[in-house]
Amino acid sequence: PGDPLGLEALSESQRRLAAMGLFRRARITQLGRGDETRRDVLVTVEEAPLTTVGWGGGFEVRSRVVQSSDGAVASEKLEFAPRASFEVGRRNLFGTNRSVNLFTSASLYPKDSPVFANQEPSTLGTIGWGFPQYRVLGQFRQPQVLGSRADLRVTGTLEQQIRSSFNFSRRSVSADLAVRLSRRVSASGGYQIQRTRVFNQKVDPAQQRDIDRLFPKVRLSSFLASV
Repeated sequence: PGDPLGLEALSESQRRLAAMGLFRRARITQLGRGDETRRDVLVTVEEAPLTTVGWGGGFEVRSRVVQSSDGAVASEKLEFAPRASFEVGRRNLFGTNRSVNLFTSASLYPKDSPVFANQEPSTLGTIGWGFPQYRVLGQFRQPQVLGSRADLRVTGTLEQQIRSSFNFSRRSVSADLAVRLSRRVSASGGYQIQRTRVFNQKVDPAQQRDIDRLFPKVRLSSFLASV
């Protein structure tokens, strides 16, 4: 109260309201008081739904050539790879603006699909679904943790993916703290521990070092800080 009223101050207040993630919309208007030098400010907000749910689906279709088991006959075959995703979130837990979110996705490929590394040549008559790709990501967010200006975010990830010359699975947990030091400066710090397993490799020895660097097959702890 009593501070100068300007568009910059109104915009910053509206930005901070939106950044809370609690409101579907927020609006700030000025009300006259019959005094040329003073104004009342009215803040109108509409709370967003507490629970959010989303889902999706799709499939990949492609044509490829397959051989019979004796290698004498070749034919064309349509390959289908279904996929789906689902996510659910809950905001403003216990009225304290905490939030939790869960995202999942998965896709399947036929057992004789050439996307699998190190597989035998495709043969007619092979049926069923093989190696699945999936990703599960859970996240918890706590703003103003322990009464400070820092926001805490904890994330857990579980995934299994196909690459052209190898497959991998990974588990990781990370924690991040972020704080806005001023209107123009923010800082963050975080810690992550993860374990990656690479399998079904069919890699050129010259590329092995690059893959080992991107997908280290150890339990790896890492720290990150930024301003």
